[in-house]
Amino acid sequence: MLALLPVHPLELGFDDTILKYFDKELYMSNADNQIRILHLSDIHLETSAQAQRYFTQLASDLTQNLHLKQLNYLVISGDITNHSTQEEYEAAFKLVDKLVKRYGLAPNRIIIVPGNHDLNWELSETAYTFVPKGKLPNPLPEGRYIDAGSTGALIRNEDEYKKRFEYFSDCFYKKIYNQPYPQEYDQQAILHPCLEDKILFLACNSCWEIDHEYRNRSSIHPNAIANALLTENYDDWLKIAVWHHPVNSSESMKNVEFLEQLAVNGFQLGIHGHIHQARDENFKYDTERGLRIIAAGTFGALATKQVTGIPLQYNLLTLDPESGMLTVETRKKEKTDGAWSADARWGDKNNPVPRYTIELRYGSKTGNYSSQIRASTPDNRPNPQQSIFRNTQVGGNITVGNITQIYTLSQATNSSENLPPRRTILILASSPENTARLRLDREVREIDEGLRRAQQREQFILQQKWAVRPDDLRRALLDFNPQIAHFCGHGVGQKGLVLDNNAGGMQLVPTNALVSLFKLFANRGLECIVLNACYAEVQAEAISQHINYVVGMSDEIEDNAAIKFAVGFYDALGAGWSYEDAYEMGCSAIALEGISQELIPVLKKRPINNS
Repeated sequence: MLALLPVHPLELGFDDTILKYFDKELYMSNADNQIRILHLSDIHLETSAQAQRYFTQLASDLTQNLHLKQLNYLVISGDITNHSTQEEYEAAFKLVDKLVKRYGLAPNRIIIVPGNHDLNWELSETAYTFVPKGKLPNPLPEGRYIDAGSTGALIRNEDEYKKRFEYFSDCFYKKIYNQPYPQEYDQQAILHPCLEDKILFLACNSCWEIDHEYRNRSSIHPNAIANALLTENYDDWLKIAVWHHPVNSSESMKNVEFLEQLAVNGFQLGIHGHIHQARDENFKYDTERGLRIIAAGTFGALATKQVTGIPLQYNLLTLDPESGMLTVETRKKEKTDGAWSADARWGDKNNPVPRYTIELRYGSKTGNYSSQIRASTPDNRPNPQQSIFRNTQVGGNITVGNITQIYTLSQATNSSENLPPRRTILILASSPENTARLRLDREVREIDEGLRRAQQREQFILQQKWAVRPDDLRRALLDFNPQIAHFCGHGVGQKGLVLDNNAGGMQLVPTNALVSLFKLFANRGLECIVLNACYAEVQAEAISQHINYVVGMSDEIEDNAAIKFAVGFYDALGAGWSYEDAYEMGCSAIALEGISQELIPVLKKRPINNS
C-alpha cells in the first residue's frame, strides 16, 4: 500500500528536527487568501556556507522584492545536492529547515523528489560485481549488467543497487518526514494531500533506473503511478505531479506515457527541473484533458553547468482560489552571490514580462473543464499569445505529446478568417544513447527563437518529436501532415539515417524505406524536407524524386555548422523567402560564423518531369 504523508507535523513526533519551532508569526503576519508555491530545482548544494548564503539571498527576494505575505508549499524537483554525500545533505537540510521555520510549513506541504545528482555513484558502483565470461548467465539480465568485453560482465545486485538512494533517504528525506524514502521502485510515487486547500501533490522518481553507467536512463516506474492512483481519487481537488527530468528535450525521459495516466486522472499541472532553464510546456491528451508543465531553471549550479545565456532561476507560483488563476513568476540571479530580480522572458519577445498565468479548474472554476492558458501582460489585458485545450494556439510555448507551437500575432479565436494558410514544420530529432551526442536541443531552441521573432511568424506552426523511432516517424507525419519535415540527428551515408529503437539504442532506416514513406506524402502537402545529418545527401537525392525541395549534407558536418544552417534557413522562411533562397541564407549563415563548411549543405529539387 502506498504511503500517504501525514497531514500535520504533530502527528510525526518531531524533536530537534525540522519542525522544532516556526518563525511564521514573525514573517507572515499579514497573510491573504492566495496560495503560494515556491518551486526550487537543481540546487546542487555542497556546503553549509552555501546553504546559508542561498537562504539569505532567497529570503531577501521573497520579503523585500516580492513582499511575500505567506508561503503555503515548498516544491524541490530534484538535484538537491551535487554528489549525494552526507555532508551535502546536511547543508541541504539546513536550507530547507530555515525555509520551513520561517514560513511554518507542515511536512505535507513540502514536496521533494530526487534528481540524478541525488544518487551516490560510489554506492552505485559497489552494487556491480564482475563475473567472468564462463560464469555469465544466459541470457544476461536485461538492463542489469555492464559489458566488460571479452573477459565477462559486471552484474548488479538488486538489494545493493537500491542503496544508491541511501544518503538522500537517511540524511535528508527521513529528517523531514520522519520516515525513509521507499526503496521499492513501484512505491516511489508519493501522495502529499492537503485537505485544507484541497490540493494533491504526487511526487515521482524519474531516476529509478539511473546509475553511474546509465546516466540517461530516466523514466517513471509505470507501477508507481498505478499504485498511487489506486488510492482515493480526490475528484474535486487540484492535482499536481512533480518529477525531475524533462519530457520534451534531448534529455527527455525515454517513456512519457505516464503523462496520459496523469491526464485521464485529472492532473492539471506537472512540475520538473533538470534542464537548467525555465520553460512553459503543455501536454495535450485530448480536446479536454492535459497538463500544463512548469520547468524551473537551476537555483545554484556552477556557471560551467548553466545553459548558455540562462541565469540562475526559480519560480514562485501564486494561486487565486476565487478565480482559479495561477500566476507563475520567474526570478533570476545573474551572479552566484548577487541578488535575485525579475526574469522577463514570457509573452511578447519585444516586450517580455516576468510572469505568465494559467487558468485552472479550482475553487469556483472547478466545474469549468476547459483549462485556459494565457501569458500575462503588464496591464492584464488578454495577451495575443495564449492557448486553450479546445483551441490550441500557443505563442512561444511548447506542447508535449501532441507538440504544438504556433507563432501568432492575433488573439486565438475559433475563426481562421482573413488568416494566410499556415505551414507546419515538423521537427524529428534522434540521438540514441550509443551514438555521438549532438546538441539537438540547442538546434530546436534556436529554430524556435528565430521563428518567434520572424516577420511572418503567424504563418508557421512548429511541431516536435524527440527520440524518434520508426513508428514515431510514420505516425508523426500522419498526425501533423507537415509542409516541412526537418530531421536532426545522425546519418551514415548509403546505409541510411539513425533513429532510436525501443530499447533506447540505434536503428538504421535504409534509404529506400525513407523514400517509400515520404513518397506517400508528396501529394498531401509535404513541400520540403531538411535532413540535417552527416552524409545525408544520398537520402536527399533519392527523396527529391518525389518531394519538391530536399536539403541534405554531402559530408560530415559540425554541430555548430548544422545549427547555423538551420537557423539561417528558418530565419529566411520566416521573412517570407522561398525555399531556394532560404537554403542560400542557411549556407551564408555558416560562412558568416567563420566555419568553412558552407558547401556541405546541398539542395536537391524535384525533376520537372516528375511533377
